[in-house]
Amino acid sequence: MGTDRMQMPRALITGATGFAGSHLADLCLASGWEVHGTSLEAPEGRAGAAVSMHQLELSEPGAFERVLTAVLPDRIFHLAGQASVATAWADPAATLIGNIVTTQRVLEAAHVRSPEARLLIVSSGEVYGRPPLEVQPIREAQPLRPADPYAVSKVSVEYLALQHVLAFGMHVVRVRPFNHIGPRQRRGFVVADFAAQIAAIERGLEAARAHGAAHVILGHDRLAAEVKRITGGAMVPVVYDSVGKDTFGASLDCLAPLGLMVTYGNSSGPVPPVDLGVLSAKGSLFLTRPTLATYTASRADLTAAAAELMDAVSSGVVKIRVNQTFPLKNAADAHRALEARQTTGSTVLIP
Repeated sequence: MGTDRMQMPRALITGATGFAGSHLADLCLASGWEVHGTSLEAPEGRAGAAVSMHQLELSEPGAFERVLTAVLPDRIFHLAGQASVATAWADPAATLIGNIVTTQRVLEAAHVRSPEARLLIVSSGEVYGRPPLEVQPIREAQPLRPADPYAVSKVSVEYLALQHVLAFGMHVVRVRPFNHIGPRQRRGFVVADFAAQIAAIERGLEAARAHGAAHVILGHDRLAAEVKRITGGAMVPVVYDSVGKDTFGASLDCLAPLGLMVTYGNSSGPVPPVDLGVLSAKGSLFLTRPTLATYTASRADLTAAAAELMDAVSSGVVKIRVNQTFPLKNAADAHRALEARQTTGSTVLIP
């Protein structure tokens, strides 16, 4: 091995564009390593020009062997695989086949093409199951008790690695990481989902304030109490409610006597039948459920409403923001984002 090669170890990372793989690539690069990575899908800039990416399906016979022949790595980090317990429960067979078969392909290719390379196999702390409190904290020698399909796949991966160590003398390191979190972790994991929800809430608060909201209240459990505090007990003359079933009662409680309740949406479900006596008991309230079609039924009403809207837009009172776009071919993704409440403002499909 030449001097240059000794100074710059060569690493090959499967799953290099994933959560852990991308951080590992950064660390190797910062340490002066030459870094190669594999990805199931065409990489789009995450690894950057500093990482030489190879697109392949690891379960395809011979695919990883061809990459090893070209790269000749000193270290192989096998991070690719299905990593979600929830996904494993939803499709156990795909998880078992995916994690076990891809690891077998990596091991057999490394044995043939890179027998001197040190290989890292990633298992999981899930292999221990849920041991009782009296045996915690968990030690490495704790008996394995996999309690979900993902853990079963990882136990199998460990034994595949052990078999190659015993049969061929390969240099394999096995690790069993527990829960880890951080930037770049995709949705579908608890903390990443919470973080995305918090970010969405913060974006919603910023959007509301940017559009002129003097006060922003999160949730509806204390909606009336907050309105009472903000208004000094006077409450408000009008409430516009687009949520429906979940907020209807709280919205009524925000109205001052003779107030008007405008319900115009059912995102949480339709409002159940209303006892009109409640309107009188809460201060002779008024209730309406308008539709745009009724208010623009005549041509004159339609043009007047359109002109009023255009005036509001041109004056800046109403701001139209296109906050996300999707290629027309990905219209289904746009619908899913809307249904999951992952969008703000307008969404435009680009032909």
